[in-house]
Amino acid sequence: MALANPDFRAIYEHLIEYYNREEKLVIEKFVSEIPPEKSAIVTDILMAEEQYQLSDWMRQDIPVKSKNEQIDRLVSETILNFRRHLLMSKIKELQSSITELNAEVDNSEKLEEIMDYIQLRKTIEEKLNRVTS
Repeated sequence: MALANPDFRAIYEHLIEYYNREEKLVIEKFVSEIPPEKSAIVTDILMAEEQYQLSDWMRQDIPVKSKNEQIDRLVSETILNFRRHLLMSKIKELQSSITELNAEVDNSEKLEEIMDYIQLRKTIEEKLNRVTS
């Protein structure tokens, strides 16, 4: 995975390294092992998350799902979004290669490949409950 922000990329790399070494994530231990400027960023993220706590809504009979209950769905959506983005990039790449080639070349294979990618993209968008364009 490539992250645009170099700080987040470094934190991500430290986190993957930590997970490969340890069986369970202990936030305090992880924060103590990374460089101080990165640990400040991680601490800020953790404190920002704690800042937004819901009131006791169960008292009003309003059930609220915790983040842990939604994590499977969110991970699946993220993976599907990455795949959709990759498919869109691949479709654009194939379309541009067709326009760059001369008219004498048979593009039927590339057009068929584009159609297959579009169908796959539509399937992913249906799973994400997105309107296809």
